[in-house]
Amino acid sequence: MVIDRIPLDSPLWEQVSACYSRRDAVESLRTVVATRQLGQAWKDLLGEALHQGDVYGISSAAIPHLVDLAPQLSVSDRRELWICVGLLIGSGADRFPSPPAAGLQEGLTSALRVAVGASVRDFLADTAMSASDAVMFAMACVSFARPWAGRDTLEAPYLPMGYVRGTCPGCEAGLEIDGFCDPFAPPCPAPDYQPTGTGGGPWSAVADSIDDVRRAGVLGAGWDDFLAVASRVARNGLPPDAPAPVMWCLVAAMLATRPVADAPRWARAVFRCAGHVRCPGCDLVWSVADVVAVPPDAHPVTVTDRVLPDRVLSDGVQTALLPAPAGAPVARVVPVATVADPVSGFRPAPGWTPRGVDVPVRIRWRAEAGAVDTVAVVPGRPGIVAAGTARAVTYWDLETGAAMGPASAGGAVALAAVAVADRHLLAVAGADGALRWWDPGTGRRIGRDARGPAPLVSLAAITMPAEPADRYRTVGWMSAISDGRTVLAAGDQNGAVRLWDSRTRNPLPQLFQRAGQPVLALATGDAVAGERHSHADLVAIFDDLTVDVWSSHSVHGQRSTMAPSRAKLAAAGHRHIVGAAPSVTPGRNRPMLLADRNGTTSMWETFGIRLTDPLPADPDHAPVTDVTTLHDSRGDLAVVTAGRNGLRVWYPHLGTVATIALDTRPRCLTTTGDRHNPTVIVGHDTGLLALALDQPVPTPGP
Repeated sequence: MVIDRIPLDSPLWEQVSACYSRRDAVESLRTVVATRQLGQAWKDLLGEALHQGDVYGISSAAIPHLVDLAPQLSVSDRRELWICVGLLIGSGADRFPSPPAAGLQEGLTSALRVAVGASVRDFLADTAMSASDAVMFAMACVSFARPWAGRDTLEAPYLPMGYVRGTCPGCEAGLEIDGFCDPFAPPCPAPDYQPTGTGGGPWSAVADSIDDVRRAGVLGAGWDDFLAVASRVARNGLPPDAPAPVMWCLVAAMLATRPVADAPRWARAVFRCAGHVRCPGCDLVWSVADVVAVPPDAHPVTVTDRVLPDRVLSDGVQTALLPAPAGAPVARVVPVATVADPVSGFRPAPGWTPRGVDVPVRIRWRAEAGAVDTVAVVPGRPGIVAAGTARAVTYWDLETGAAMGPASAGGAVALAAVAVADRHLLAVAGADGALRWWDPGTGRRIGRDARGPAPLVSLAAITMPAEPADRYRTVGWMSAISDGRTVLAAGDQNGAVRLWDSRTRNPLPQLFQRAGQPVLALATGDAVAGERHSHADLVAIFDDLTVDVWSSHSVHGQRSTMAPSRAKLAAAGHRHIVGAAPSVTPGRNRPMLLADRNGTTSMWETFGIRLTDPLPADPDHAPVTDVTTLHDSRGDLAVVTAGRNGLRVWYPHLGTVATIALDTRPRCLTTTGDRHNPTVIVGHDTGLLALALDQPVPTPGP
């Protein structure tokens, strides 16, 4: 007798394997089917059916029952069910390891055919899911039609965080590829695939939605060919010969059809799985899809950095398919510039130039102060702008630009406002290398000059966590100041970074040192308000391609071992970094922006992962002297750099850039105000300039 599934009361369940307990697994499945709810029994069932990528007999045997259950669930529960069943299929549950009765494999295959149409319809009708759920849901739909994903499904949620992990199919080296976070443009041409299927079935509606996205230009310029190949493969019913990169294109395109705010950003990230990566171990180039999933038939691709004669190509295009040698797999010719390096991630698209925007600018005030070399905003009522020149530090009213008199005699090379109790003090690194403290409220100096082993050249305030990260392991001096106070970080001419207690104005232990390399700049990403264990990061820039990161929650007090490496920085286009600026961006950790003298600007997680594509160098803007960040009225990040004749404003989320011409040379920058009133304070050759920036307006295309 042919059995299409195991009845829930059948003794055949005794022959089905589970991760921990067969009895508990079967009982959980019975409860889920009886209650028609995805409660605790559902979680228990998943724990028995999928563990660290492994599946069991219960995984395959439960799927037909779950497919039957889906129509009886709520929209959100159907979404969760399809995603979890997709994870099972991606891990191999589409095949029974050893069916306990004849006909069970056929029943499972039949259930998956039903799941294709049901899941696709639910996906298209579901408008309330998040972007992360949407990509997992899309992968499940594809897996039901044609199992292909393998480990890809487990890596997918991490793509928009900036990186994926994988294994080289050739030498089995572990690879980590970054550059996935909201790229500006594709890193390679779209896959050259022409499907030969016979009809789309339930996928025709998916193709129609993708075509709508193409017409609307949802993803921006450069992505149309990727959407086109996704539409073709859906229209032809997911042909069995479609390679994994093409299937990733389909998943990304499905994601782009969802009316979710982050869908375009996620979709562009997922499309990058159609790119290529070079393994530094064996020097072979692989499809990113193959590196993530490692299918048994993976093969390297051919790479060239020269234009090949038309006769050796199938259609005369450099990125076309080469004629396959007898008995060998077809190899793709990939331009070298489009190949990702695990060290540096994806390079910016060849020839990429950011789209232009117009930024409405309003001058709030001007002040003549002489050549300003460093500037800081001291919060309070009134707010104060402290401007450091070669001769003195002066105060200016933040709202009006009115002069408030000199703060101190003697030049300043760095300033920082430091919160102490209910007020802010101004820390001044003098031109003579000494550290001085001033009370802007009274105009009085506090204490005496303090000096370190070498002249101080950079300052930044950093807020300590409210309590130690680990009360029993945190080193004593770190534990003593982990009470929510703000301390001063100071970098000196000989590469040492030290903290100073702002309450006592005494030095604390040295954090680290790179002897002989002056600390050009310090920047801090502050803790997130309201998070008890939130920490702040201190970023130190030296006089070469060296970046250090120290966390205020460090247990041992030492700097991070995961800051961006010299190799990664150089690959992103950096040659001489001159400044850093932090930004707390929704959905990310605490990205830092690094600005190069040549105009290259890049965004990084402080643990060394590059986010989005770098803003390319600009000879007309170089040399760059400083960088700062702000958020516009919508809360979107804007990055401002000071260059030769003005400011360059970069909007990473839009892939756009604007130039603000000035009639004087800017030297230093800071920002103030909330997102409803963002203001850039510019220190320049003759004084100060306060600029209010409005939302960017895209420049009309040609």
